Amino acid sequence: MRRPPIDAFDLALGVYVGTVALVTAAAVTGRGLLTRLPFVAAIAALLVGSSIAATRTNPVVWLVERRLHSALVFAPTAPLLAVMVGASFGVISFETTLLWLQYLLPLAVAGLFVAVVAMRRYVAHVREHERVLAEWTAEPDARYKWGVRTLLFVGAVAFIVGSFMISLEFDTETTFLTSFGGVFIAYAAFTGRERRYTLFETGLVVHTSGTMNGVFVPLGRLRSVTRSDRVLTIHRRLPWPIPFRCSLAAIGDPDTVESTLRERLG
Repeated sequence: MRRPPIDAFDLALGVYVGTVALVTAAAVTGRGLLTRLPFVAAIAALLVGSSIAATRTNPVVWLVERRLHSALVFAPTAPLLAVMVGASFGVISFETTLLWLQYLLPLAVAGLFVAVVAMRRYVAHVREHERVLAEWTAEPDARYKWGVRTLLFVGAVAFIVGSFMISLEFDTETTFLTSFGGVFIAYAAFTGRERRYTLFETGLVVHTSGTMNGVFVPLGRLRSVTRSDRVLTIHRRLPWPIPFRCSLAAIGDPDTVESTLRERLG
């Protein structure tokens, strides 16, 4: 398939480069993000970044196979979370927190945008160029589903209640721990949904019902497969220890799926 002159990923990468230029120009000049100089720098960087990406044969494959799409999210998100926790405990002042938020939050959002578009394009690339070895649809088993949901809701309550207690104890102007509880609740809402698994020669694509994107997991990040009388479990390597658990009742031909997985994972 012929590659268009500029596609969605080129634009997404341009947006990220533009955001980096915007934040850098604002930090160096001490001006607001939407003042003239940072804004002009961002537009110029967006155009240059998109144009350079468009000249590459397949930048999505290069980025995802090196896990750089995840780094674009993690690099600004880690210090952003540290600032939010520090502000919640009164270690960082409210003014300093706002300053860091205006720099780190746009980078985190832009990085997430690139990561989502990159994964979507990479999954399409894998489907186009590789042979499907096995495909099945299944929900997690009920015990796992409700166990994870319970832990997430307990964690959410702990964050929400803890945020008020910390606010009273340290007399802080703001607390961000409540938002962490909200993230736990949102994640719990998606836990246990039906997933469609597609095994390719280089990895496993997992698409959760109700979400836009599938996630590609390289074979090197899958450790082993086990099976009980009710669930087929695909174990992952660290640093992501949570396995994929598939209820056997929902798999049409579990024997074939299991044997194919064992053959690929060794």
